[in-house]
Amino acid sequence: MTAYMGPLRNRSEQRDYVNFYAYLHRVVDAKIGRVLMALGDPSDPGSLRSRTVLMRCADHGEMGLSHGGLRQKTFNVYEETINVPLVVSNPLLFPDGAETDAMASLVDVLPTMLEMGGIEAPDGLRGRDQTPVLADAASPEREPLGLSKVDLSPVAEHAEPASSVRDHVHFTYDDHQAGTAMTEAPGQPNRIRAIRTPEAKYAFYFDPEGRRRTEYELYDLERDPLEVDNQLGVRSGAPRNRAAGALHRELSERLQEVMEACRTTPATYRP
Repeated sequence: MTAYMGPLRNRSEQRDYVNFYAYLHRVVDAKIGRVLMALGDPSDPGSLRSRTVLMRCADHGEMGLSHGGLRQKTFNVYEETINVPLVVSNPLLFPDGAETDAMASLVDVLPTMLEMGGIEAPDGLRGRDQTPVLADAASPEREPLGLSKVDLSPVAEHAEPASSVRDHVHFTYDDHQAGTAMTEAPGQPNRIRAIRTPEAKYAFYFDPEGRRRTEYELYDLERDPLEVDNQLGVRSGAPRNRAAGALHRELSERLQEVMEACRTTPATYRP
C-alpha cells in the first residue's frame, strides 16, 4: 500500500491516517442515524423502527498501522482485516446491548435475513442461519414483531453468551489487483486460503501458477491474540514445536475439507 498510496513519513502523518479512518466512521454513523430517525420512535412498539430489524456489517477491516505499520486490508488474513462488525438492531428484541463470541461469516447474513423474513433459502446458498444466536441474546420481555414465520424465542437468561451455529470461518483472497490498475500486485504468492476457529487460525499464501513457494501462518489466538508469533516456518511450513505440530495437523486437515466442500481448493494445492 505504500507503493500505491505513498509512505507515511512520520508520526504526524501516521496519526492523520488513523484519525481520518476514525472520522469516516463518524460520517457513516451520522448517515445511519438519519435512517433510524426516519423509522420513528424506538420506544413506540407500533413504530416502523420497532418493527424493523437492521443489520450492519462491513466487507473488510482496516489494518490501522498494526503488524509493523500495515494499512488497508489487502493480501493478509489478520484479525484487523477479517474480524468485521456484524450488528443486529431492534429495540424490542434487544433493548440493551449484548455481545456474543459466536462465530459468523458474511455469507451468513443473507440466509439469516431470509429466515427472519419467513423466506425459504434457495438450494446452494452458502452460509448459516444465525437466528438461533439472535434468539439466545434477545430480551425475554420482547413484544411480538410480527415477522412472518420466524421464531426468535429467547432463552431464559438474556445475559448468557449465545450458542454458535458454526465452529469455523473459511477465508479466501483472490483479488490480485486489490483495487489498482496493476495485475498480480504485490508479486507472488498473493492468493490466500485460511480457516479461523474460535481458538486458532491457519493460512497459506500461494501462487496460482505454482512458480513461487507457498508461505504459511499459524496462530494460537488464545495465547497470542495479536498474532505476532507465527507457529510455522513462513516458507517451509514446518511447525516450531510439538504443540504447533498438533495444531497444524488439525487445522490443515479441516481446511482441506472446507476447501473441498466450498470448491476453493487451488489447482496447485498439495496437502
